[in-house]
Amino acid sequence: MTWLRRVVSLIRRALADLAAVCDPVFLGHGLRHAGDAARAQRRFRAVGGSIAVGSIVVGLDRLQIDAGAVVQSGCLLHCGGQPWSGGAGRVRLGARSYVGHHCVLYGAGGLDIGDDVLLGPGVTITSQGHRFDKRSQPINRQPHLLAPVSIGNGAWVGAGVVVLPGVSIGAGAIVAAGAVVTSDVPAFHLAAGVPARVVRERASTDLEHETA
Repeated sequence: MTWLRRVVSLIRRALADLAAVCDPVFLGHGLRHAGDAARAQRRFRAVGGSIAVGSIVVGLDRLQIDAGAVVQSGCLLHCGGQPWSGGAGRVRLGARSYVGHHCVLYGAGGLDIGDDVLLGPGVTITSQGHRFDKRSQPINRQPHLLAPVSIGNGAWVGAGVVVLPGVSIGAGAIVAAGAVVTSDVPAFHLAAGVPARVVRERASTDLEHETA
């Protein structure tokens, strides 16, 4: 009967939603309540993007998602807004940006990821840290350091890269896998190493078309 099929459909939908929000990776890891997981998924779907089950968003209201952004499983997007950050914090994922598996993005100091950016698996980007000026105090009792991080359009940050507070990675830049980025990387340049150093400028293979 029609009413029975409708009831079965509603039950199936409820079970699917429950499975999504009750994934053990979500629960007890910073979300105000399990419903935030489903809310994050709806927010991504609304702009034609996706966030995989098993990723965590802290401070969803401070996350700007542009069209087509994708976040793979096992990621943490911490958008700040905490008492220890003075309520500051924001993360933007630009249009068609891609965040690979198991990335960690800390945005209490502000994190802006441009359009068409690729983050390989295991990337850690932090706009927050700890000061350590006073030897007489444990570091965890000293003030937080908040400094914005930006990644320009079309950049590629390789697997396992660590980007520290205050760094700007220019448009079209490439950071080689495993690098630790402590200073700015110019647009269309390649950086590698620990700490990362600019290796060279990207070669241009764009074809120049003659006009009649």
